[in-house]
Amino acid sequence: MFSIHFSERDAREVTDRALDVWTRLAGRPRFLWVHYFDAHAPYAAPQRWGPAHAANPYDGELAYVDAEVGRLLERIERDVREDLRPDIPKQIPERQERRQPDAKRRKNRST
Repeated sequence: MFSIHFSERDAREVTDRALDVWTRLAGRPRFLWVHYFDAHAPYAAPQRWGPAHAANPYDGELAYVDAEVGRLLERIERDVREDLRPDIPKQIPERQERRQPDAKRRKNRST
């Protein structure tokens, strides 16, 4: 019998590594490609998810990966919101009201 066995990284470890890369790339354009291995046989979700899905261990793996993807996206979304937050006083020039001079001109024309 021929068998190929790959060592698998736990979803938490994958998320931790992805967040480490994300942090190191701060201040530059960032792109992440993250691959989770967990939803492949043999299915063995961590304690928090495994017992809740004892009848279908695959679902337990998916729930675990979903939680880790959520943790990754939460951090990325927070960082992106901070990066996109405008510095309003510097970016928006002071608006000058032009209606008053126009109103004075119209008044002078009618007299």
